[in-house]
Parts: sequence; C-alpha cells; structure tokens
Amino acid sequence: MSDLINKLFPDRQDPQSIGEYPLTGSGASDPVNKPLPHQQGPQSIGEYVLTGYGRGDRDHCRQGDPMLREAFARRSRPSEKPLIKAGQYLFLLLAIVCLGYYELNDARAWIFQTYESWRFDRIMNARRDRAQSNSPAMTSRGLAPAAPSLPEGTLVGRMEIPKIGISVMVLEGDSDATLKKGAGHVRTTPLPGGSGNVVIAGHRDTFFRALRKIQKHDEVTFTTTRGVHHYEVASIEEVGPKDLQVLQPTGKPTLTLITCYPFNYIGPAPMRFVVKASEV
Repeated sequence: MSDLINKLFPDRQDPQSIGEYPLTGSGASDPVNKPLPHQQGPQSIGEYVLTGYGRGDRDHCRQGDPMLREAFARRSRPSEKPLIKAGQYLFLLLAIVCLGYYELNDARAWIFQTYESWRFDRIMNARRDRAQSNSPAMTSRGLAPAAPSLPEGTLVGRMEIPKIGISVMVLEGDSDATLKKGAGHVRTTPLPGGSGNVVIAGHRDTFFRALRKIQKHDEVTFTTTRGVHHYEVASIEEVGPKDLQVLQPTGKPTLTLITCYPFNYIGPAPMRFVVKASEV
C-alpha cells in the first residue's frame, strides 16, 4: 500500500518532517509548542550579543560600535537638565528681588520729593503773603531757618537746572539716608545765599543722573526761604575721591555740585564729577 501511495504522490513529504519541524508528536519539538524567538536563550545578531528583550540598559550591547556604547552610557547617566533649570530659576528670582528693591527705593524717593516740593511751595506762598508783616519766617516741619547749622535731613530748598531737566529738593547733610531722599548740602560749607563755596552732593544714578549733560554757561537756580539765587556754570572736571580742593572756601559766592563718575560705572565709582558755578 505504501508503495502505491508513493507512486501516486511522488512529491509527498515524509509525515515525520514538514519543513524544519519534525512531526514526532506533541512536545518541545512540536511546532505548536516550539519557543518563540524572544523566549529563547541568548542569540547573536551580527556582532552584537543580545542578553534580554525590551531592556533599555547598556547590557544590550556588550561589544561592538563605540558610538553605540557611548549612547547607552549617556542614557544611563543622571540628567543635568533639572540642575540647569533650577539654577536659571534661582538667578531669575534674584534678579527680580534686586529690581524690586531698586524700584522700591526709587518710589520712596519720588514720593518724598513730591511731598517736600508741595510743602515747600506752600511755605513760599505763605511767605509772599506775609512779606509785608514783621512775623518771623516759617520754619515748621524742618524747613531751613536762618541759622548757620541745621540738623541732618532738614529741608534746605530747591535746586533747578532747567536745560537738563534737574529739579531736586536739597536736604541738609550728605549721609546715605539723606542722599536716598534727595540731594544733600555738605554741612561744613555755607548755605545758599552765604559767602563762599556752597557744596551740594547727589547720586549719579538718581537725582544727578542728568548732570552728565551739563555744559558751561548753563543756569542753575537755588531757591530757599531766604531768597532765589542764580548761578552760571563756570567749569566741569573729574577728580579723584580724595581731592578735597573742591570743598575749599572761595572768595566769592560759588555753587559746587559733586557726584560719582563715570556715570555708567557698575559698583563704587573711582572718580568724582565736579561742576562749579558762580553766582550772577
């Protein structure tokens, strides 16, 4: 019978072997039970030995292309991006705090200057209304009286340089607290209207910022309760911080303005910008 079947079906394969799977019964060699590729042991694909399935670590490649090994190494390193972002946020927060502090000081100075200017105008108007009477000058709330020495922070008057847009209330003294509020009159020098060298100091980044644009022959007006004084710029110079000659008395009424220099310098400036004006 088998010979007859072989003659009728010459291309028939051995029932014990179909393709690569021998049909000897169920079991490990049965094609139904044959392990799938990912369930088998280590295999070799090209020059790479794969020791796992679906893993994202460097064991996938134990030998071969150095660039691939480096890629796996970088992948396994801790990411530096969170640290960089944290540093960026920290610097941004620091910048916001510094800017807020600077703006707060500017706002306080502006409020103080606005109020003192309004109060000064009221007092000057009251003085004009009472000019014909014999009543003493008003000196309420710290306005400069007719005295050679004033307490620190006392209001002296208003200084204006119309050509460069400066209008600032001047206080007695040159301490840090005073110069944050306005320009300061150096206490060892005479008051405006007196004989000699009147010295006024101010910060280069606030009230004396526009002083960089001043030129010779510009007009400076200084108004106090004792009168209005007019000056004309005679000289402009830069000197060292220890040059005290600019504070020396003069034989005629003079106004000296001092601020730090250069104007755009970051940090404590190494020089001083000095403007001298003669009374006219």
